[in-house]
Amino acid sequence: MKKRKFLTTLMVVLFSFTSLIYLIKVTPAYSRNSEIERRVFVHYPKIKGGKVPLTPTDQVTDYKYTRIHWLGTNPQVIYYVNPQNNIGIDVATAKVAIDSAFATWDLADTSGNDLTFRDGGITAKNTTVNPSMDFYNTVSWEPLSSTYPSAIAVTYFWYYRTTKELVEVDTLLNEDLPWSVNPYGTVGFSSFDVQNITTHEVGHWLVLGDLYKWRDSELTMYGYASMGETKKDTLGTGDILGINRIYP
Repeated sequence: MKKRKFLTTLMVVLFSFTSLIYLIKVTPAYSRNSEIERRVFVHYPKIKGGKVPLTPTDQVTDYKYTRIHWLGTNPQVIYYVNPQNNIGIDVATAKVAIDSAFATWDLADTSGNDLTFRDGGITAKNTTVNPSMDFYNTVSWEPLSSTYPSAIAVTYFWYYRTTKELVEVDTLLNEDLPWSVNPYGTVGFSSFDVQNITTHEVGHWLVLGDLYKWRDSELTMYGYASMGETKKDTLGTGDILGINRIYP
C-alpha cells in the first residue's frame, strides 16, 4: 500500500515537473522590440507677430538634450537619401545639400567620443508618413500636409526605453511645399532651403530638442523656420555645446 502511494506521489511530481518544462519551452523569449518606442519631431514655419525684446545671436548657450543617444564609443551612423520627390531639384544638387547638413554636425563634434555620419548613398526605399521601423536611416520627401498641417519636415526616431539607445531615425521633408538649394536666386524667399532645414533635422538625429525662446532664434535647433532662410546651415554655440554634451 505504501509502495503504491509512493509511486502515485512520484508520478504526480514527475507530471508537474514535465508540465513546468513544457510551460518554460512554450513561453516566448523576451524580445527587445517590446521595449522600443517611437517618437516624432515636427518642424513648423516661423510664428508671426509678438514682441522683440532684444536682438538674438548664435552665441546663446542653450540646448535641449533628451538623454537618448547612439550607443557606443565613436558611434558611426549610416544615412541614406531618397531625393525622388524633391519637386524639381536636381538629384545630385539635393544630395550635396543633405550631405552638407550631416557634415556640419560631424565637424562640430570635437570631443574624444566622436559621432560620425556615414553616407550610405542614394536609396529607392520609400519611407512613408508614420513609418514602421526597418533599421534604415533615411532622408526623403513625402506629402505631409494631411497628417501634419503646415509642417516643413518631421523626424521619427526609435529607441530602447531602458537604455536610451537609438535604433533608427527617419526624416521626411514635406513634398507639398516649395524647395530649393540656395533660395536667394531667382526663387528668392518663396521656397525652403534644403540644407537649412535638413541641418536642423539632423540635430534631431542626435535627439537634441527644439528651442522656442526668442533668444534662441539664431540657433540651428530653433524650432521654427521660414522660406529663404539659410542661417541654420551653420551651428551656433548652443548647438555645438549640445552635441559635445551628448558625446563627451
